[in-house]
Amino acid sequence: MATDIHGICDSRFAPVREAFAENFESGEEVGAAMAVTVDGEYVVDLWGGHADRERTQPWEENTIVNVWSCTKAMTALCAHMLVDRGELDVSEPIASYWPEFAANGKEGILVRHALSHQAGLAVFEGVAGRIDTIDWEWTVNNLANATPAWPAGTQLAYHALTFGTLVGEVVRRITGRTLGTFFREEVAEPLGADFQIGLPGSEHGRVAPIMWPDDWDGPDIGFINTREARSAEIPAGNGHGNARSLVRVMAALANGGELDGVRLLKRETLEAAITEQVYEMDGTIGHPYRRALGYILMSPELAEGMGLPSAFYKDSGPTPRIFGHDGMGGAQAFCDLDRKVAWSYTMNSMTGSEGGNARVARLMRALAPCIAAE
Repeated sequence: MATDIHGICDSRFAPVREAFAENFESGEEVGAAMAVTVDGEYVVDLWGGHADRERTQPWEENTIVNVWSCTKAMTALCAHMLVDRGELDVSEPIASYWPEFAANGKEGILVRHALSHQAGLAVFEGVAGRIDTIDWEWTVNNLANATPAWPAGTQLAYHALTFGTLVGEVVRRITGRTLGTFFREEVAEPLGADFQIGLPGSEHGRVAPIMWPDDWDGPDIGFINTREARSAEIPAGNGHGNARSLVRVMAALANGGELDGVRLLKRETLEAAITEQVYEMDGTIGHPYRRALGYILMSPELAEGMGLPSAFYKDSGPTPRIFGHDGMGGAQAFCDLDRKVAWSYTMNSMTGSEGGNARVARLMRALAPCIAAE
């Protein structure tokens, strides 16, 4: 039986709706949402499927889900807003804002090293269990006492969880607010974006639980879907929202840092934020990545992984200014600064891998020519 697809889709983007529906018809999707904006206006805002494995609860207009590492794009934005205000210098040592961090040879690690995954602190030391990683003070003390695995700036390795503490604690030391609080007050509420890092208990009923393939012996699904994990502020990977809210924030960046009268960043601050910092093999992930300050930049490897055609990059010279972040299972939060286009995709089934899978490729192949026509 065909899955009902809800929402809006401009006729120019009809192929996106068809691809979104095909993901369900193929059996690869359980519940998902897809959104696209052009010049800050929604041209696609779709949702469909179910919020539960048993397929008894429909995915509603306001269903939200853990978007995994797409959260990093939101966390990076908070740091750059402080740069914009003259309160943070990414070329200063982290210890300038967080003095205890200087211990054990870390006095030379710069904020830009943390934002670009070059800090040499890709994992927490001595993790006793997942409960540790949702205890903010535990993660802060762990990194303050850690010894770098390599000199900062000499190697790229994805800081999957530590990124959130490194950047989030700097934000907290400067503002006196947690990263989740800062994001809510300075980004989500002004923009009207239904996205939170650290989900209040009152909102848990809207969450579509994450579901892993039956044959995957990876992450502990029981932990990820607990109230404790949802309520914790994990700026590297437990933001909760949907495609509509993710793309709302990315649309502000796609439009040069401002949307509907809400200015998050000056244009020059945004340009600096998306300046390439490193482009090499990632020691954690095992694939080349082109990284800016908290954002992934478009590259041939990323385009191939996302299913994008060669029009989205060039074999030589600067690549188009497409940036953002992906998340486990293929979640997307990206924008094209030149075309003023933003797109996002969220889902509850973890079929596939971070950085792209068949569902993402199908959506991107449909979206690419629509964007190119803008």
